[in-house]
Amino acid sequence: MPENAILCLIQHIYGSIMELEVALNKVIHCAEINSGSMSNENLGVWLGDLIRNGSKTQE
Repeated sequence: MPENAILCLIQHIYGSIMELEVALNKVIHCAEINSGSMSNENLGVWLGDLIRNGSKTQE
């Protein structure tokens, strides 16, 4: 997993281990169906609902 993907997860998903696990699984699944591309743009799209719907964001 690229460093940018790991940094995105730890910066935005830190409410609980379960939220982090859901986000990680979602990123892995989405990357698999998108030929492995984990760009920052893709990560924002894939994790957008998790960040907006309850996970705390770093300010």
